[in-house]
Amino acid sequence: LIMAFQIDLFFDATQFKREMDEYVRAVKKLQPLEGFDECFLPGGVEAVRARTFREEGVPVGPQHQQRLEEVAQELGLQVPWHASYLS
Repeated sequence: LIMAFQIDLFFDATQFKREMDEYVRAVKKLQPLEGFDECFLPGGVEAVRARTFREEGVPVGPQHQQRLEEVAQELGLQVPWHASYLS
């Protein structure tokens, strides 16, 4: 469920933005739980993952990789993770 509100109908928009900015700063200052490097707001983990995928590529498991190789071969294409593709 996603809800959207026109903030300025309920609250001064400038004040709301200031308070939200402060809230974001407060969350980022929190001590992360053991095993985590930082605290995230909703969507934060997904944003980091999307950035990593853009920079490093989307991880593909062995079974999917094998199937992609089979389809590529059927179509006469090279897959980008083979050395022959890189040369």
